[in-house]
Amino acid sequence: MNPRDVYLGNAGHFPNLKYTDEENSLSAVEVLLACLHKELEQLHKEAEELADEFWSHRNEGNKHRKNEDQSILGIRAREKTKIVTLEWCHYRWKYHRKGSKPTPDYIKKGREPGYQLAKLMKFAKDWERDFVEDIETRATRLREQSIQRVNLMNVLEKYIDTQT
Repeated sequence: MNPRDVYLGNAGHFPNLKYTDEENSLSAVEVLLACLHKELEQLHKEAEELADEFWSHRNEGNKHRKNEDQSILGIRAREKTKIVTLEWCHYRWKYHRKGSKPTPDYIKKGREPGYQLAKLMKFAKDWERDFVEDIETRATRLREQSIQRVNLMNVLEKYIDTQT
């Protein structure tokens, strides 16, 4: 396998770490770091898909409900200092001179990778509670995996710095 394949995404999950050729040679640490970057990109894509899944379910659920029964929860996925974040919010109507619009208030997560379900359930409607719990369980798993990869990457980057 060519070392450039790792950067291009052609490497498997368990690449042979002895990459050398005449044009380019990579240490095993650099190859591992590239693989972790690729995995982190994939986790970010999964987080975006999870948020999209929630929004689709929410919008479909809100279609035929009265205003008081519509969901006020939202979730966003973003990459923040390498770590994939999935943040929950609830929407409030803010009134202005020109009218009103929904404005997100982000719910505090705390230091753990997952939200306390009790905090989320304060804002969840009865019809969406099970779905919110499922989404948060999956989001917690993505956050944990992201944190693990970033921690490994930091260790490897420090190792590379000490070798140069």
